Amino acid sequence: MDDLIEKKERILQAAISEFAKGYRQASTDHIVEVSGVSKGLLFHYFTSKKLLYEACIKRVENAILDQIHRELDFSHMDFLTLLYEITLEKCEYIAAYPDHIRFLMNMYRSDEAEIQPYKQELLSTYAKAYDHVAFLKDADMSLFREDINLDDALLSIQYFVQGFAEAFLLRHEKQEMYLQARELIEAELKPLIQLMKKLYYKERREL
Repeated sequence: MDDLIEKKERILQAAISEFAKGYRQASTDHIVEVSGVSKGLLFHYFTSKKLLYEACIKRVENAILDQIHRELDFSHMDFLTLLYEITLEKCEYIAAYPDHIRFLMNMYRSDEAEIQPYKQELLSTYAKAYDHVAFLKDADMSLFREDINLDDALLSIQYFVQGFAEAFLLRHEKQEMYLQARELIEAELKPLIQLMKKLYYKERREL
């Protein structure tokens, strides 16, 4: 890796960890200390703390989407199975990058004015991830019952998964048990996905 690119990568990794403490509490002095670069180089790449924060948001979002696209074979999955597998892949990402989830959780729960515009953008991004992105549109939708409105069913599933994720993180945050989230998610989410299959599908399909 080119030396300058490698230094930029170290800055972003240190910044994500530092911003997990909160936007105002985050120290650029500590970021340069951890990343081993000069403050001049930090502000050469990111001319303000705000722009550095924005770069961290983009890095975390892209890493999650990259993980999902890299691991899943979409060709044979019905919609609810695919949604379940995507959730498990996000858990793998959480376990591999705990600083990312701490960053996002701080952002979601913070009342700092500087963070609010990004919070709404982030929530919108994840709402779209369950509603419009191509990998969910590629799923097999033929199993849904014909006597229900498909758009309404997908919207209710989207709200359920978002609510489940928020409740799961809050429930396990104190012990940081979400770092072993795949096993916990499998135990808690699998029976709920099976229930939704029973409600929405013409025929029962096991995960």
